[in-house]
This record gives sequence, C-alpha cells and structure tokens, in this order.
Amino acid sequence: MKISQNAVKRLRQRGFKDDYVDLIVNHGTPHEKDGNVVEYRLDKKDISRIMQSLDKCKKKAVLVDASASEIITGYNI
Repeated sequence: MKISQNAVKRLRQRGFKDDYVDLIVNHGTPHEKDGNVVEYRLDKKDISRIMQSLDKCKKKAVLVDASASEIITGYNI
C-alpha cells in the first residue's frame, strides 16, 4: 500500500513504526468513514486473536528458497 508524504510525516511525529502500520492494516478491523476512507484499528478482539496466533507459532519454522522467494516447507522445531 502506498503511503502519502503527509502520512509519512504524521506517522513519524506520532511515533509509529512501519511494523505498527502493517499490523493495524493487515489485522485490524475496518471502519468506514465519510469521504470514501476506511479507518483500521486493533480492537481488543483483534489483539486477542493475534496473541493466540503468535502463541501457536511457537516452535514452528518456515523454510524459504531465498533466490526464488518461494516457501519450500513448514515444520515444527
């Protein structure tokens, strides 16, 4: 997703890191707003779901072919 120059400035001023934006947009709940825009936010339910998913990822790994950017397999470690 493209980020406007204004957003880059405001996000930096407000202490946002790139991974915060990714988490909010990819895992947050969308809320339609006036003016054809959508606000994404992490509600308690979203955070709980993310934490459960992270917990289930413990001791798991994904093997990637770096030259082809292709996932080869996933396994338990």
